[in-house]
Amino acid sequence: MSTPRRWLLSLQIPALLTAGVFFLSLYNRFILNANLQNLKTSLSILDTATGVGQAETALLLVDQTLVAEMAKEEVDLKNLATLQYIQGALSSDQLQRPVEDAQVLVASLVEDQSATRSGLLATLDGVAAGVQSFLNRTSILPRQMAGKSLNRKIDTGQLRQAAQLERVGLFAQAAKIYEKLLKEYPDYAGRTVLKMRLGYAYQNSHALDQAEQMYREAILETANPQEVGAARQTLAQLNRVKRLEWKSKDMERQLETLKLGPERQQLAFQLGSTFIELYDMNKAARAFHEAILADPKGELALPALFKEGWCLRTSGRLEEALERFQEIIRRYPKGAWATVASQQIAESYRATGDYDTAAQTYEQTILKAEDAAYASILHNFTGSMELYDLKNPDKAQQYFQALATNFPASPLSGMEHKMQQLRVEKGEAALNIKTNPAQGVHPTPVLQTKPLEPQETTLSLGVGTPVMKWLEGFLPVFVEVFEDRLSRYMQATGTPVLTRRYSEQEFQELVLRRVQQRFPGQVKEVKVKIQPDGFVGSGKVQLGMLSFPLEARIGVVVKDEVPNAVIQEVKVGNLVVPEMLLKILEERANQAIAQGKYPLRIKQYELKEGYALISAELTEKDGHARDAGNQILFRH
Repeated sequence: MSTPRRWLLSLQIPALLTAGVFFLSLYNRFILNANLQNLKTSLSILDTATGVGQAETALLLVDQTLVAEMAKEEVDLKNLATLQYIQGALSSDQLQRPVEDAQVLVASLVEDQSATRSGLLATLDGVAAGVQSFLNRTSILPRQMAGKSLNRKIDTGQLRQAAQLERVGLFAQAAKIYEKLLKEYPDYAGRTVLKMRLGYAYQNSHALDQAEQMYREAILETANPQEVGAARQTLAQLNRVKRLEWKSKDMERQLETLKLGPERQQLAFQLGSTFIELYDMNKAARAFHEAILADPKGELALPALFKEGWCLRTSGRLEEALERFQEIIRRYPKGAWATVASQQIAESYRATGDYDTAAQTYEQTILKAEDAAYASILHNFTGSMELYDLKNPDKAQQYFQALATNFPASPLSGMEHKMQQLRVEKGEAALNIKTNPAQGVHPTPVLQTKPLEPQETTLSLGVGTPVMKWLEGFLPVFVEVFEDRLSRYMQATGTPVLTRRYSEQEFQELVLRRVQQRFPGQVKEVKVKIQPDGFVGSGKVQLGMLSFPLEARIGVVVKDEVPNAVIQEVKVGNLVVPEMLLKILEERANQAIAQGKYPLRIKQYELKEGYALISAELTEKDGHARDAGNQILFRH
């Protein structure tokens, strides 16, 4: 090429880039449908992802779209239900869980929303997507050329714990784990995605400036075009959100001047929606509660109650959220709101890892659905959950068959076939990558979480997991061990009433003996202490292939003459059991204690420094089992 032509080309490239940036700035300001863009980018990520471990950036964009849907004054309940399901599928802590169910559902949302943007808008969407893709690839070209060597090894147990915390709305705790992982694994291949996850955890904790910093760092570091696109979109959405701060403050001032009635309800409802956009879910929940109080029989009272429940769930206040959803079902047992409230309950079970109860609740939700389109969606959700989360293909087939038979006009009626086809296509694509790699390209995966070498079997904490089931049987030992000793002594001596002081050494011996009897070979190096605020215990556990240290702190209260555990803290390996799982664990441990066959009425159970003081009465009938009384947490 001659010198003048090279000189002319060197001028044309910057001019094209400048024109592209100018076009995008106008498009993004006046034409962009951010939700549709998020869904399209998510779909492009899911097209190549073989498991949720490769789809974390898609999850962030789906989450943003879900929040935007909830911030609308009139929520599209079918879209909400679909986005909620997709979020649950992509937030699984099982990194190899397939994503085809989420992929098909995202594709259906993209198709529906694209249909409303025909003609010129559709053309501009296509041009903008092409320009943005070109700019993304151009910006990362130097990093791709550098071909920096990265490490694929990371603590997958910590990643799972962070995902579990996010699922139940504990984003601040998840952020601490991401911060720790970024420090401990500076050369991790998925570092960019970790920064985006940390940014999103900050955003959900309403730490918007910290979130912005993480998104900007991700844009500057990644060498993957999908990642840079997703990071730019999350940053753009965050910048739009930050401009609403002044609006929320002005609305709060106006609300203080209004008396109870429809006008106050309307403004409080709008304020709640604004706080949703700002990711301040606690303030949003309070605003929606104000809307209910302003006019309990007003037309916005029911939507406000639902949104209050959703905000409570998103901010980690799961029990309060379930109360709101159950209230909707009690007060309005028929109609779309009851159906969507029931689905929220199912997704709450799913968030804690209780897939069995989630599937059962979805079955009940199907019975509530009066709208055929909604019922078809629920059949699809339940079938997909049975297939991928519960690994029950036979039962999944029943739901897919019912979907195809009862709702042949539904766009999801061929869901099972579509998912199977996508699995086949992805398998062939993976084979082609292995046998015919591109030359001169240094690909950076969307997320790499699987270590190169085998590691110690990783732990997973969630309702129904082996570790949690084992803890449900093990932790009651700390509380009931004294009951066993007291009942034996009082029956043998005929003592009807007894107050006994147990030393820490006696406690250690009793616990050690009980553990050896009930869990032979599973727990070693058991150490226990008695402190005023609870029993403190530790040991090393071996469950099959799983091996981990265990630490626990458990308080005791007496309810209805039965000792009840108050589980304050449990640490499994380096994983701290999150608060919501602690509550479930506590409920089930207390059920086990209540079912114990000890003929005692406990009058006093006090813990002091180094000893326990217990008073008990012997019942008339020996060996009767107590009534468990309480239902499992979240049952309704």
